[in-house]
Amino acid sequence: MPPSPTQWVPNNTISAAFRVRPATTLDGSLSAATDAAVRTAWRAGALLGAVALLAVSCSASPAVDTGPLGKGSDPGGICGFLHPGEVFSYGETFLQNTGGSDAVITKVDLVHVRNLRLVASYVVPIKANWDMGAGGGFPLPPEPGIEWSQRAIAVGAAIPPPAHGVRHYDLLTVLKPTGPLARAEGIDVFYQEAGTRYHMQTDYRFVLFVGKQCPDNWPLKYPDD
Repeated sequence: MPPSPTQWVPNNTISAAFRVRPATTLDGSLSAATDAAVRTAWRAGALLGAVALLAVSCSASPAVDTGPLGKGSDPGGICGFLHPGEVFSYGETFLQNTGGSDAVITKVDLVHVRNLRLVASYVVPIKANWDMGAGGGFPLPPEPGIEWSQRAIAVGAAIPPPAHGVRHYDLLTVLKPTGPLARAEGIDVFYQEAGTRYHMQTDYRFVLFVGKQCPDNWPLKYPDD
């Protein structure tokens, strides 16, 4: 059965609910106070200005998915239903550092985005055998082994090699539509490890409807850009 509208769904449930039945939908909400807090956190990952973008384009860009944090997720996608003003939280971007020193995140962004805003992103230590999952609204208290109290704002967070019982880290992104149909083709994570810059780009798309249910054929009707 699909989860109830406001339920936070752990990974061991979402695997069946979304990967096997990708049209399953969730609702969610974010209080005004929490929305203000995540807006503040989001500023750290705001889009670069035109001058900064020009400087980046003129420098050597790191190869995609070649660094010690890997590729973040398997290819796939998710479709969600939200009411106006609600957010969608996605906590299945897998971060495990196979390098010899801390990997420090410098930027988190969305790929090929349409009518969708990244309002916050966090790094969460995971000691369990599953990830945080995904669902409507801001995360409810997670299961044991999801170390939510030790979360950090993603930009500036240091991901060490596995140690002290932490199996890996999850990147939790909070997404807010700005139109009736919001889309993104993945998540960009830029980071540095041992003096080298890296770029992770997930191949996992988001299709979010506001006030309308996902169609059963959404993967075909809304293909990758």
